[in-house]
Amino acid sequence: MSMSLDVLVWNVRGLNNPARRSAVRLFVQSLNVSLVCFQESKLALVNDVVVRETLGPAFDGFDFLPAEGTRGGILLAWKSDMLRVTNIQKDEFMILAQILSLAEGKEWLVSSVYGPQEDTEKARFLKAIVQFGDQVRLPWILNGDFNIVCNPDERSSGRVNRRPMNKFRHKINRLGLHDMPLIRRRFSWCNQQEHAILARLDCVLFNNAWEDLYPISDLLSLSSNISDHTPLLLTCSFTRPRAYRFRFENYWCKMPGFMDVVKDAWTQEVWGSDPMKIFNIKLHRTAKALRSWGQRSMSHLRLQFQVASEVILRLDSAQERRPLSSEEKKLRAFLRGKCPAFASLERVRLRQRARVQDLREGDANSRYFHMKANGRRRKHLIPYSSMGIEQPQPWKTN
Repeated sequence: MSMSLDVLVWNVRGLNNPARRSAVRLFVQSLNVSLVCFQESKLALVNDVVVRETLGPAFDGFDFLPAEGTRGGILLAWKSDMLRVTNIQKDEFMILAQILSLAEGKEWLVSSVYGPQEDTEKARFLKAIVQFGDQVRLPWILNGDFNIVCNPDERSSGRVNRRPMNKFRHKINRLGLHDMPLIRRRFSWCNQQEHAILARLDCVLFNNAWEDLYPISDLLSLSSNISDHTPLLLTCSFTRPRAYRFRFENYWCKMPGFMDVVKDAWTQEVWGSDPMKIFNIKLHRTAKALRSWGQRSMSHLRLQFQVASEVILRLDSAQERRPLSSEEKKLRAFLRGKCPAFASLERVRLRQRARVQDLREGDANSRYFHMKANGRRRKHLIPYSSMGIEQPQPWKTN
């Protein structure tokens, strides 16, 4: 069963008013989130009553970074039946916590930040992020309102202070963090003026360990009239979605029996007089036959690879106790020659998934290609919920 973890990241522009807290609660309850990271709460003190008014009784765990007067403030709240939060740390600009997902036993770190607006303070803000990031050894997401853009095109006017922008980009690269692409929007903030200025001030950054932990993560922009900042919904799926569309796999051509499968499927008799309909049916039959054959063949090759590896291990262990016979040596040499063939097919398969053309097959690295494929999928994803239509059913053939 597919499961997901949803995190809401949002600069709410103040929770110091009961009416605003009620509006935020109505909005949050329309989502199925387990963790919320609110910036600019404008609250010097947060208690159980405030959290219930803002999020509802389901969020029974929380901690906060107090605001200075009516400036700043961060609220971190979670559902304790889904998450266990420990090792909470705070500094001037951020709140940090270690998260354990009770459903899957996955452990990671979350940091929610509210960056200063003054350029003189941005250097201290970035230094604090780097000091913590240098110590991180777990999967990590860094989210919030940074009040800095990473590139000039993240501000609609194109006018940016390049010194803090370049420092921000340098720090991100140093920590090995990646920016989660924002779906449906280019910017996350608007000044709400007649001649509007828009900017991408809010974002979610993640390290490579997070990519491995949650390979299917998306950042969706939501709609709200409560704040001039866009709410960001981070969805983290525990499992990879099933691919419903037919895709021709390049490595099939290197496998024995490929041409026989194509020939048998294509030469089957088709009744009809319309050439285009006949051609379409032949394509469907061939695709269906190739998909079924490809799955069986890969399962068989994986089993062969595992058996070969086990036999090689047993022969190596036996060699430590006695000399191997000539037949055993030939068998081991034969199996060692077969294992690279399967590994080569696997690298070709992963290379096609990632669509990386500038590396030779000998330079392939499966973890790297998984990350490239996931990143490409995030950039090109158009969620069905944004188009008001239902999730399509699996592709079928006649």
